[in-house]
Order: sequence, then structure tokens, then C-alpha cells
Amino acid sequence: MKKLIIFSSVLLVAIIFIAVKYFAELSGNSNSNTKVLKYIPSDATLVVNFSNDASFYDIVDDYELFAEVIGERRSAEISQLKAVLLNDPLVAEISSGEKVFISFHQLKADSLDYLFAMGIGSSVKKEDAELTLKNIEGLKYTTIAEGSIIKLELSTLNRPFFIHIGKGVVVGSFSSDLLSTAMDERNEKLPEDFIELINKEADKNLNSPVNLYVNSENLSRFVMSFMSGRANGNMQLLNGLKGYAALGMNFKSDALMFNGNSTPDTSSNNYLHTFLKQRPVQNQLKALLPQNTANFLTFGVSNFKTFHADLRNYFGKRKELPKLQAQVKSIMTEKSLNIDDDLIPKLGNEFLVFETAEGEKLALLKLSNGPAIDASLQQLSAKASEFIRRFNYSNVFYYCYGDPMKPFVKPYYQIFDNMLVLANSQGAITRYMESYKANRFLNKIKDFKEHDQLVATSSNITFFAENKNSSRQIRSTLKNRYAALFKGEESGLSNFYGMSVQWSSAAKHFQTNVFANYNTLAKRDFKKEWSYKMNARIASAPQVFRSGDQHIIMVQDNVYNLYAISDEGKRIWATQLPGTIRGKLYQLKDETILFNTEDRIYRIHPDGSAVSGFPVSIPQKTVHGLTLTGNDPAKAKIYIAAQNKVLGYTAEGKPLEAWDKNLPSRIFTELLYTEAGETPYLIAGTRTGDFFFFDERDGSLLHQTAEKTVVTDFRSGLFPVIKERAEDSWVVTTDTAGVLHEISFTDSVARSSIGVWDENHVFGYKNITGDSYPEYIYLDSKGLSVFNRDNTSVFSYEFEDSVKRNLQFFSTDKSSWSIAVSSYQNNEIYLFDNEGNVSRGFPIKAVGEFYMGVIRNDGLRYLICGTADGNLHAYKL
Repeated sequence: MKKLIIFSSVLLVAIIFIAVKYFAELSGNSNSNTKVLKYIPSDATLVVNFSNDASFYDIVDDYELFAEVIGERRSAEISQLKAVLLNDPLVAEISSGEKVFISFHQLKADSLDYLFAMGIGSSVKKEDAELTLKNIEGLKYTTIAEGSIIKLELSTLNRPFFIHIGKGVVVGSFSSDLLSTAMDERNEKLPEDFIELINKEADKNLNSPVNLYVNSENLSRFVMSFMSGRANGNMQLLNGLKGYAALGMNFKSDALMFNGNSTPDTSSNNYLHTFLKQRPVQNQLKALLPQNTANFLTFGVSNFKTFHADLRNYFGKRKELPKLQAQVKSIMTEKSLNIDDDLIPKLGNEFLVFETAEGEKLALLKLSNGPAIDASLQQLSAKASEFIRRFNYSNVFYYCYGDPMKPFVKPYYQIFDNMLVLANSQGAITRYMESYKANRFLNKIKDFKEHDQLVATSSNITFFAENKNSSRQIRSTLKNRYAALFKGEESGLSNFYGMSVQWSSAAKHFQTNVFANYNTLAKRDFKKEWSYKMNARIASAPQVFRSGDQHIIMVQDNVYNLYAISDEGKRIWATQLPGTIRGKLYQLKDETILFNTEDRIYRIHPDGSAVSGFPVSIPQKTVHGLTLTGNDPAKAKIYIAAQNKVLGYTAEGKPLEAWDKNLPSRIFTELLYTEAGETPYLIAGTRTGDFFFFDERDGSLLHQTAEKTVVTDFRSGLFPVIKERAEDSWVVTTDTAGVLHEISFTDSVARSSIGVWDENHVFGYKNITGDSYPEYIYLDSKGLSVFNRDNTSVFSYEFEDSVKRNLQFFSTDKSSWSIAVSSYQNNEIYLFDNEGNVSRGFPIKAVGEFYMGVIRNDGLRYLICGTADGNLHAYKL
């Protein structure tokens, strides 16, 4: 248990957390809990539940640990489901007001998956729910198992998600076998008393946003599924353990915290039951642990006489008592020493076993009368050195203390200061005493002191594991795939300092606390997936497109080479264009890709070949990218702002007769296509402040506004703010002085000045905080500033150097965005969260704009960026 508990607690709680993070939109109704729970197979060790509550989302959205402690593949799968499925308004409506339950199951010897179950309300018809799923964009819907199971497939995931919709219940899993087991009424489900406990606690713990329930009977087998060998040592403390635990979660930004009650089934025979009649004892022995401690397990006994009576009863049920008593009798006969009368009454109220980073196992015992015990034990031992002795008799301390002492059959020991240290080697004791005399204690270390401040000072049983010092034990005990989760390049688990689990007796149950603290300031190193050497430095933001069942990455270098690269970092093709690509590349439904340079429009197939009729020459050069009205080749239209001209083309490259318009001065940004009311608009703005609102269907001018109140000009982008009616809509931009202009679709203009920025600043209008309105974003050579619609500051960030920077946005969900900042003039790229903090792992040494998102069918997110030496790198996020 010492070796496994940091894994079985941190990792499994971590898996629960990702479910909390991404399934929280679906919650449960207390009136239907039993109906839902009766779908869960009996082999579930862990069950978690939570309720749909807006305040809960406010907490977890910024909870960094959700993203750090889970395995990347599972995180990606659920986040993709959430983005496509759970954010759908109709799904949210169906699931509103319900409770969600997630159970964890060992499918095979080396496989773990989870089952999702919730009520959907008696008023929801199965047919309506199925129709809702069928109509979700990006989701492939099929039925299997004679229509009883729905198979949902996303193009970004390499395995499907399966659901079953019953009467008032929906059950889902990535495992069709697990779902089938849940649906089959002949299979054994959760015990009735476990369901009763969950119902009771789910309704009672309303202040806890997340509740965790543990079936202790399954715990040993569950934990063993992560181990590379058989149970040994303190892991055997789980054997025979029965009962249930109900724990509620407390949110802390830099820690995992659970507390509640563990109620053992005392009809079973387990060592931990011997502490139920004890009162919590102050934990003092941990102050004597050396700094290289990997983990420890400390026990407190308020009444040793009662404890030992219960221990003998425990031995009796295991049929070990006769042999142990024979040993006690032999010692009495040979040495005239009565263990029960002469030794046990002089033992203290606390004992502890610990393991060092080097793998040495030791025990510390508190004594009430050290000199008397020293005299007694000398009769049972032989001198090994000046201060260290070794027992001649077996299992003396096993008889006194029970299972934790079982590894120490004939140990070495030394008595000092009313303490006794024992180990299976003389050297281990010598090294411990050197640390003791030098005051090199664990509680002198800052990280441990910070951890220990949030741990109760008294308990009956306390386990602690220090992550870094336990690396040897993790490698030797866990299967390789799980041990890798604690390596920095694989997971944020390496940034946990340690974990404590405490049990304090309270009559028939143990008050239970779980605490693991996290280093939120730790530098995160992204794992490099591949690198590709281009002919020159990156010149455009990488973009990802579909090519059949695969993805291709397209990027241009600064000598005009356009590359198509596979998701494995291999070149598919490359070609040199006559100039720099302007703006973005766009992919149509037929997978062809559209883009433009300063004097040509290109449409190519994913293999690099040109579509017939392309490239198309542009009569005047442009510095802007094209504007596309849709992705259907039969309907889409292409618009280009070429100096002072507005030009239009079909997707086949044919000029549109109504679209060769001359404006009074140079157009300052890409043309804006948007729909307001029932009208499709094409909007153009000139550097001198003229704004033109065209009907995109026929090119007629619907409205023109001349903004002549400024002496500066316009260079920023145009951003639409669309309401139900066109007359209530507007576009927003800034002039070179940073003044904000809101130009309505009718005839009004609103102006405001929030601050002062240089004339080359970049302006953006995106929803960063996730509230009802987008924010105003300003980026210049000095820094980044974000403002609310009422002009109050959200955050600002000042850069150390003054260079021209690029502003990018990456979607975090359907309603909010993250801000990215890069430059082609320095060697750093940034990503910011919605409070203005630089995201962990950033800044990264890279130049130019970059890409963040999916590049292959594994659902994982990747960062693709270039470096000054001409390399393109892909990192797993």
C-alpha cells in the first residue's frame, strides 16, 4: 500500500477529475438516482457524482490540476466529446437539472475504462434524444446491437463512444463491452447497500461539488491491476478489506483535497479494523524522518491494551495466533521474559514504517520506557556493533504491532531517546542515525512543511508519499505504462510534491482525508513529437487540413516555398510560389484548398495539383487575404481587397460581373462577410475612414459611412457584432491612434478612447473571459491589454522588448478563446489564459505565428511552431 497509494489515489482521482471537468454539463436528479445506479456493474471500485451548477463551472474552469493530472489520450477523448456533443444546446437542455454518475472498471488485466450514467427526466422521449444526436454537426451516428446501442464517431477521435438511451436514463462508455454489461439485467450490479449509501450521501453532501464513493472490497484487485508484480508488504493491508467510503471534494487551486467517512465491514477480517476502538493520536514520529524519505505509514494507538486484544483476535481469525503464542511461550521459557507483561506495556502510543529513496525499509517505534525495553530486548538479541543489536528470535514486533512489522522477521535495531529504530540491515540503521544526529529531517524541507501544514496533526493511520523520492518505487512497482505517467515529459503528475491519506477512528467508521499538493509554478516542458527542416525560416502560421482520412500540415517559409507535411513530420510535397501567401488558407467541402498571393488566387488539391482554371491573376496587387462566403464549391464566392478595388470570383475562378468596384482610397483590411437579419453583407473599410456595406447577393451598396472625425487613418481589422436585426448590428475597429470606432449597419458611429497605443498596434475583438460579451484586445510593441465592453481592464501584460508582434486566437470551447502572441523579430511565442497569466510551458523559443490543435485522429492537441534555424517542430500539449 505504501508504494501504490500515491498512484491509486492521485491517478484514479485524476481520472475522476477529467470526468468532472468535461462531463459536468450532464448531471443527475435525486429522484432517479437508484434507477441510474442499477445500471452500474458490481465490479466498480470507484463511483463519482456531481451536479450541474454554474458556480461549479466557475471553480473548475480555472482549476489547473484537471488538465495536468490525467493521461493525455483520455483527456483528449473527453474534451473532443465535450466540444462536439455536450456543448450542443439541445443536449444541455435535455440533461439540465440531473445528476451524473461515473464508475470505473477494470476491463482486462491491463485495461481501465469508465461508464457514464445519468437520468434525463421522465418527460424526455427516447426518440427526441436520438434525433438531437443525429442533428449534431461533426458527429457520425449509427446504431448497433439491434438498435439498442448508438455508436457516435468523431473525425478527431480514433475510437467511438457508445451510448444506450433507456427510460429516463442514458448510459455511455468508450467500451461497447462495458456498456453491454451495464445493459444486461442478468449481470450483477452494485450492491443494494452501496446504492443506499450513494443515495444518502449524494443528497446530503450538497455543499460538495464532487462526491467520490469507494467499494473497498474491490479495491485490492483494482489497485493490483496497475502493479507489475504480486501484492507484498504493506500492500497486503488491503486484503480482506470490505465496506464503503464516501468522500467529498474541497477545491484548492494548488491541491487535491477529499474528506469524508470510510465505513469498514467488520464481519471481514482486516488489520485496519484493530484501530476502530482507538482515539486519534498526535503524529510526532514523522518529525524524526530523514530527508530522503520516499514514503511512510504511521499508526497511533490511544489504548495499547485494547489494541493488542483486537490484534490477537485478528491473528486468531487468520489462524496465526497459536504459532505466535508458542513463540511467546518459548521466549518465556528460555529467557524468563513475558512479552505480554514485560514488553508490550512499555511500548509507546505510535509506531511508523518508512522507505527511503534508495529503497531501504525501516521502522520507528515510540517507547514509554526506553531503558527498561533496552534491558529486556538485550535478552532476545546479539550485539552487532557498539550501538546496534540483532534479534535472535523471529516476529517479536509482528506479534506486538501486527502487519506493518511483518517484513522485519529478525531485524537489527538501536534504541535512542525513548525511540527504537529497526531495519533488515545494519547499514540502514547506521545511515538513519547519521541523519538523525545531523538534524537532516524531512520536516526541515520547505515543500514538506507546506504540505504538512494542511494535514491534520492527529490520526490513527497516516500515509505519506513524496513524489520525487518515490521514483524508484514507482518504477519497480507499477507497470511501465503507468510509471511513465509520473515522468515530466508525459504528465503533470511529476509536479505533485506528495500525497497524504489519513484515517481517524470515530466509533464505527474512519474519518478520512486525502490531500495532494501541486507545484503550480513548475515549468512544463512539452514533448517534441517531430521536427522538419524547411529551406528557410517560417513565414506563415501553419494550418491543418483534411486529406481523406489523414491530416496534412501546410506552411510557407520566407523564400516562398509552400510545404505539405504529414502528421508524422514527413514531407508530402513542396512547391515554390512567386510570393508570400496573404492571409489564411481555406478548405472547401471537396477538400480543395484556396489561398492567394499578392497577384494570384490559387485552388489546389491536397496532393498539391492545381484545380482546373487556377491560378487566377488579380488585376491589382493586394496585401490582404481573400474572403470566402462558405465551403460549398457550388455556392461559395471569393472576394479580394486589391488596393482600392473590391473584386469577386466564383469558386471556379470566374470573375463576378457585379464585383469590380472602385473605392475612394486604399482598403485597409480583408473584406468582411457576415449576415445580419436576412441580408448577407460584404463590408469594406478604407484607410481614410470610409465604410461600405454591400449586399453580397448583387453588389448593391446598402449603406456608406464616412468617419471623418479623425486625423489618423485605419489599419486594424473589422469585427462584426451581429444582433437579430441589421439595424441593431455594428462593426468595430480602431484607428492608428487607438480610438475605438463602432460603425452601425445604419448611420451612427460611436467612438471611445481607452488608452494610448502605437500606430502599428494590432486590435482584436474576441470572447476571452467566457461571459456574455467579447473583449477589446490591444497589442503593440510594448504589451498586451484586454478590456471589457465598459472599458474596464480585464488584464494587461508588458513585454520586456519592443518589437512588432502578431496576435492570434485559439478556441478553448465554443464560446471563448485564448490569446496567442508571436513575432518574426524575436524568439518567443506566448499563450495567455483568461486572467492574463502566461500559460504553463510558455513562452517557447520559436519565431512567427504558430498552430495549436488537432493534427491526427488521436484527439490530442499539438503545438506546431518554427524556429530561426528553419525547423518546424510539433509538440504534444
